[in-house]
Amino acid sequence: MTTTDAEIRAWANDNGVPCNTRGMVPKAVRDQYEAAHPADDNPGLSSDEPAPEHGYAEAEAAPTRPQTADDVPPLPPPGRFGKLGRGKGGTVVRAKPERKRVSLESLAAGAWTLLGQAAQSRGLVPTGRALVMQAPVAGMILEDTLRGTVVDKVMQPLARGGESAKELGALLGVPVLVTMVTLKPETQPVALPMLKNLMREWAIIAGPRIKARERRERRAMEQLGVDETGLDEMVDGWIAALFMGPDEWAEDGAEDA
Repeated sequence: MTTTDAEIRAWANDNGVPCNTRGMVPKAVRDQYEAAHPADDNPGLSSDEPAPEHGYAEAEAAPTRPQTADDVPPLPPPGRFGKLGRGKGGTVVRAKPERKRVSLESLAAGAWTLLGQAAQSRGLVPTGRALVMQAPVAGMILEDTLRGTVVDKVMQPLARGGESAKELGALLGVPVLVTMVTLKPETQPVALPMLKNLMREWAIIAGPRIKARERRERRAMEQLGVDETGLDEMVDGWIAALFMGPDEWAEDGAEDA
């Protein structure tokens, strides 16, 4: 009588023999099962009788060994989302991607400038002017000095958010300072140098975006087949249509049809 794979798996599970749960039962497991059940495979023999020359023979149990690293399939090459490793039980664990280091030059120069402006606001005008004058080169020096140090690692999150903070600061800071000088003219000695710095930043930030916007407008006008004047007329027509009365709207729709 042929033994089924389910019976062999059940026996292997009861006896602590490693065996797959699906597919064909490995030959080594089947050999161990047959070695443990000689009476089942050779019904005409007792356990004391030798196996005949021709017929069923008791199979030698295949040695088992613990799973090693060679049995674990190799890891796929790392992709764009970071390195791969193995966790408990051989499961693949994807590590967090390493972030690219950001230069501290801009952050350091900005901090040096703010320090100088703070010094001027407290009456240390010469000291503040000296700090503001040093700011551009101070940023370069501090970048070279702090690169790869513990301070560099601590400052990296601030440096990564520095560009976004700088853009937001220039966007909001300019109108805030202008309003402050308008309402309180006595703040000009402190506010105007800060305003000038923010306006410089705004020019650097806005310049490329203005150029990109102009390129988009030119492409759009080429696709629409109009020039600046034609575009203005088209927009004026859209605005006029928005405020049409119901009769005019219906009449205009009939003409388009």
